[in-house]
Amino acid sequence: MLKNFNFDYNFADKQFEKKYQKEEQKSKILLYAVLLAIFISMMRLFALTSLTIQRRLKEIAIRKTLGASLRENYNLLARDLLKMNKNKNHVNQLSQNRTQKHIT
Repeated sequence: MLKNFNFDYNFADKQFEKKYQKEEQKSKILLYAVLLAIFISMMRLFALTSLTIQRRLKEIAIRKTLGASLRENYNLLARDLLKMNKNKNHVNQLSQNRTQKHIT
């Protein structure tokens, strides 16, 4: 009755592995891109901090001589970095507003 019928079997895990192999490759590439972006942003933050410290080295030395603690000097630098970030965001908003005025 079914002599010419060939029974072909596969395991489900092998089928899923074939289907999702490309997605796994894409996720690995995305992971590496995200790690690279995080590394670049950390390097930028380190460079910005180093630049700020070099610019204010005399002030930090004077404050340390007059009795300022390490935490106070750290808070001073952190405040400066936060101000720089706020100013950057403010400049971006102003440039976007100017661009919108020119478009309309």
